[in-house]
Amino acid sequence: MDAASSILVLETYVLETHKTSATLVFYGFYVLLFAIAIFTLHRRQTAGKTFLLAASWTLFLVGTVQTILCIMIAVLSVQIVSTLAVPPGSTTEISALLRKQDGLDSASEAIFVLNVFLTDLLFLCRCYLIYARQWRVILFPSFLIFLTSMAAIISLGTSSQSTPLGQKVHLVTAVAGYGIGLLGNIVLMALTASRLWWMSRASAHTYLHMTLKNRYSTTISIILESGAIYCICAGLLAVALLSSGNSGKFYRTMEGIAFQAVNIAPTLTVVRVGLGHNIVDSVGTGSSPGLALRGKTSPKVLECGGIQG
Repeated sequence: MDAASSILVLETYVLETHKTSATLVFYGFYVLLFAIAIFTLHRRQTAGKTFLLAASWTLFLVGTVQTILCIMIAVLSVQIVSTLAVPPGSTTEISALLRKQDGLDSASEAIFVLNVFLTDLLFLCRCYLIYARQWRVILFPSFLIFLTSMAAIISLGTSSQSTPLGQKVHLVTAVAGYGIGLLGNIVLMALTASRLWWMSRASAHTYLHMTLKNRYSTTISIILESGAIYCICAGLLAVALLSSGNSGKFYRTMEGIAFQAVNIAPTLTVVRVGLGHNIVDSVGTGSSPGLALRGKTSPKVLECGGIQG
């Protein structure tokens, strides 16, 4: 193996170390949040409990598979460097290890695309429920999620292209995917938060006004904090990709963080639900008839809709 190839292998090792380190740190935080979420949900009786448990376990499974893949890629990087360091390093052996690493990289990126899609569906479901299952409301954000997924799939398919055109398509579609995903999340946040804000104003004439107003405010803050995590990661990934490409340390570190942040965002919300920070827990059996008429959404739907994502 020539000197240029050896340098490229060493640079790849450094990049994978950055990505795996970031993934492991945030995965540790995610596991803690997941344990708290499951524990608190099992101790409470709340609307949408079964759905939340299923969604939490699904995201945890995907996040764990992602972490395992990152560790396997890092181990292969160490093997490649070790083989290279022992003269004479077998070119055939190194090539075989590099092919395995490329395959695991592709699998890791595919898992990330799936993970983002699942999280987007949770945000979409939350908006759909809060608008009392009015499907017209979610048409535009659904279209944005579709475009995000298509851009991610195209980017994934061209990631191994070595031609200038293939690399350009990969870069453009990756940045477009992050940008459209960011826009879609902002749209869903705005739709969901504005609906809850309007319903909190509609509760002004009920005898439970202050209690409901506080609950609505808490739920809006939950929606904004979970969405903010998603938006920050998508924005930083796009900036890092444009500034240094997918071979920059900043991008690889942000990618490792995003692998877990996409699950941390909804899990933080589930933790808040398990602790009782949702709309109707303090109300007991539900809201007054006045609120139901103005909001056109039942308390059960409100509770389930205000907590997912």
